[in-house]
Amino acid sequence: MATTYEMAGRNRRPVSEEQLDAFLARAVALATRHGVDVATVVQAARVCELRRANDLRADAGDILDDQLADFGEMLRAWAGLAEE
Repeated sequence: MATTYEMAGRNRRPVSEEQLDAFLARAVALATRHGVDVATVVQAARVCELRRANDLRADAGDILDDQLADFGEMLRAWAGLAEE
């Protein structure tokens, strides 16, 4: 695992014109299939993305909890070594 000083910059993954075009084509197809307007499909996609983001945050919290527990165990071990 890299330290903060060694980590590469994040890839922000900008949305290309082709990706936007494909998204809008899918949105129009879904709107037609479900008998709603495109704005409703876009809002539904936003709800799905918010749910996904929430799940990712929960997963990140679980990972952090595990890491902090491991760090606590290391500190206790080091403290025990210092007392000997």
